[in-house]
Amino acid sequence: SNKQKEQAWLEKNQPDIVITTPERLKAYVVDLNILKIQTTKYFVLDEADMMFDYEFLSLIDQILPAMPKAKYLLFSATIHQSMEPFIKKYFGVYDLIDTSKSHTLNITYPLINIKYQERLDVLSKLVQVINPYLCFVFVSKKENQEVVYQRLVDLGKEVVSINSNIGVKKRIKLIEDILALKYQYVVTSDLAARGLDFKISHVIHYDLPHFLEFFQHRSGRTGRMYESGMVITFLSVDDHRKIDKLKKQGIPFVDYVLTDESLEKQVRKKREVSEEEINALKKLKTKKKVKPNYKKKHAEEVRKTRQAIRRKEHAAKNR
Repeated sequence: SNKQKEQAWLEKNQPDIVITTPERLKAYVVDLNILKIQTTKYFVLDEADMMFDYEFLSLIDQILPAMPKAKYLLFSATIHQSMEPFIKKYFGVYDLIDTSKSHTLNITYPLINIKYQERLDVLSKLVQVINPYLCFVFVSKKENQEVVYQRLVDLGKEVVSINSNIGVKKRIKLIEDILALKYQYVVTSDLAARGLDFKISHVIHYDLPHFLEFFQHRSGRTGRMYESGMVITFLSVDDHRKIDKLKKQGIPFVDYVLTDESLEKQVRKKREVSEEEINALKKLKTKKKVKPNYKKKHAEEVRKTRQAIRRKEHAAKNR
């Protein structure tokens, strides 16, 4: 097998550059002792936050002592609290380079309020009005991924599903097919999509990830190398808290409306105040002598007056 050939080669040779996973590196360095890394100059951790989230830290912790002279380089789309103990332990004094501020991403973040609608039905409607160059549809639950894939197949879309169960050879073939634009839609999970680099025009969050930092990683699939991109998110009645957190983190959501013909930015019209409402409000004169809580009571009176007028106008229209 390829693994056996690799191990046999390492018995007689040592590479200049090693590209690997933490599990395999630990196996070759610690368990088999066939990869010698004592003179390593640089140790690079890409997608570093992912490693700390998924308990790779214990593996890395066994590897680092074998590289006493190495400089450590961490690359991550997000740096969160779980990484701080590791950084302090091994880096001590370190330089933090934030490249996110070096240029403005050309990404639009449409937010579609689906309320109580079924996500699958909204997705079906959405894919009929957009025409992406290449779109990644992110699905959090494994059981839903197959359902979403099958619905897009039924709609006649050129679609493929990538999950963590796919073997290496099949995965390589799928990547080649995606690069050749044989598919317009890719249904995938958070784990399966990490490390994939395609020219993607659209990202659809079928649902929000359990760990919110994955929202950034999902969205980061588009808008790369100064290209424009669109990140579409469904907002259900259960998603408001997560959306509020993402807004506080700087995600510039824009309210959009999905119709049978298009996906368009929501335009909020100012309601015209009728003459009857103006006259009714004039009757609520402000008193010269103000009692405690007067402003609160006056505001409530104004609200009730407006509400009564609107109900009256609505009833008149629907006669």
